[in-house]
Amino acid sequence: MPLLTTFASTPELIAIAIGHGADHLIFEHSRLSIRSFTDDVADLNFEKFEVLAQCARARRPEIQLTVAIDILVHERHFLEIDRALVAAVGAGITSFRVQDVGLIGLIREKIPTATVTLAPEIGNHSAASVAYWLQFAEYHSLGNEVPSSVIQALQTDAGRLEIQVQGPIMIQYSNRRYLTGVLGETDGAHLRNAEDAEYPGRRYRFLDTPNGHIMFLYFDRCLLRDSDLLNSLNLGSWLIDARGESDAYLAAALDAYAAIRNHEGSDAAMAHLHALSGRPQRPGFFRQNSTDQDRDRRRDNRPILGMVRDVHKGSYMILEFKEMIPVFPPQLTALTPTHKEITFKLEDPRDAVSLAPVQGADVGQLILVDWTPGGMISKSVVVA
Repeated sequence: MPLLTTFASTPELIAIAIGHGADHLIFEHSRLSIRSFTDDVADLNFEKFEVLAQCARARRPEIQLTVAIDILVHERHFLEIDRALVAAVGAGITSFRVQDVGLIGLIREKIPTATVTLAPEIGNHSAASVAYWLQFAEYHSLGNEVPSSVIQALQTDAGRLEIQVQGPIMIQYSNRRYLTGVLGETDGAHLRNAEDAEYPGRRYRFLDTPNGHIMFLYFDRCLLRDSDLLNSLNLGSWLIDARGESDAYLAAALDAYAAIRNHEGSDAAMAHLHALSGRPQRPGFFRQNSTDQDRDRRRDNRPILGMVRDVHKGSYMILEFKEMIPVFPPQLTALTPTHKEITFKLEDPRDAVSLAPVQGADVGQLILVDWTPGGMISKSVVVA
């Protein structure tokens, strides 16, 4: 049975997590974690690890504890990392979570008995890559773009793998603080939402911390509806990431996954998480990112003429043709990555560079046409 793992870096969050069935807690410190929401920069000797460990063990003596050191490491961090390792060992914690592979060797030198989870924020999307790094780390946290088909190829090591079952999907990450000055604050962690102008209702999340900048998708990963497949993978740990969310969100998520781990649960839990977060709950890339496979596939024996390269809602679309079209037909059809089929007319087609009117297109030519409503998006395939 997989461990229910979550982040809990305050006594209050520890109480909620353990009270709702968490088996494994990850402690963060704002000096050494890229997503920490706790303001503990004054804790230079990482004394909070002892406080948190005592709090957790008082509630559940057998609870598993891990310290996250998941920043992108620079030379300036080494002294702090040494202090953090000393503090963790003093608190009886010898399990660590890193994304910089160089830290695996550093931790081994300082603490030969340590166990390490490699949790890369990017990369390691293939079974071969995950298998390789499992030679050096005891555990591996899978990236959100690793589909179930790849995970199934790693069944020999399934017990050493962790998957995020609930929480945000990161799509941009940098050690640089791109939002410095934009949000008006310079200290601590700051979370903001921004609505996509072309898709009203899609609110992307931006996190700015002293350790960098992160952008998240507009929906949360949620695998509640994929419980049968999820259980069949026999993974060692299910990660619930509720950082930056309400206490109610953390509690509801833990309750929901504890239920499906026992082959129970319902869609009501998914709707509840949606209501608590205000974001759609979707499996993300868990089933398989089949849109990549579909883009160049013939549909109903219709030849693929080109692709929609850009869409500006209410204004224009830019089409790129992969073969010569002497004269445009009266209408074309676009097949979107979300499997919609949209038929549209080419009203006043023009060369996208010169803006000269055209009646056909050469191979690779970009054609500007009027926008068509109905859900047209870039990367849609154009067929006759």
